[in-house]
Amino acid sequence: MSQRLKQTIMHTKADRVNDGNAVRIQGVRVRTGAYKRKIPVILCAVVLAALAFGTYRAVNPPYAPPPFEPEAVAGTPSPGADMGYGKVGAEGGFSFWVAGVMYQQQDGSLELWFTNPAGSEVNLMCEIQTEDGTVVYKSGVLRPGEYVERLQPLVRLAGEAVPIEMKVYAFEDNTWYSKGTISLMNTLQPY
Repeated sequence: MSQRLKQTIMHTKADRVNDGNAVRIQGVRVRTGAYKRKIPVILCAVVLAALAFGTYRAVNPPYAPPPFEPEAVAGTPSPGADMGYGKVGAEGGFSFWVAGVMYQQQDGSLELWFTNPAGSEVNLMCEIQTEDGTVVYKSGVLRPGEYVERLQPLVRLAGEAVPIEMKVYAFEDNTWYSKGTISLMNTLQPY
């Protein structure tokens, strides 16, 4: 023990013995500063935890459902007979209607007549890609009983016939659980 600590202990004992009055006896506690050394460690742990959480949220953002189609029209469309408009059924139990003949219009839009029938129990969305996977057209989500006549281009295409893949995604209403996906191969004809 240090000399100062010994003197403090002796002084406390002497006060207790020499003074017959009620003297409050306090225990002698050695202050080593250990708690002060723990503060930076705790602060570092809190900062590291916050950084880990922030990194996780940046890498894995919460799911955001796709937006609804702003150009959706309620009802049943009546495209021309030359469009090859017909019903497509998927094994997952959902169906949709779409034009079989796909022509790019003068303004670059695609006349598609993509329709989610009124009796459907799913929301639908379509995406049209080129062979290399570039998304050239994409619809928003259609509720049952809605259709979209045209899709606007996301990229500029050359004025030639392009093989495409149309993917239709089905979502359970309100929960956004997948009810299946169907892919159709076709050729996008130039204007």
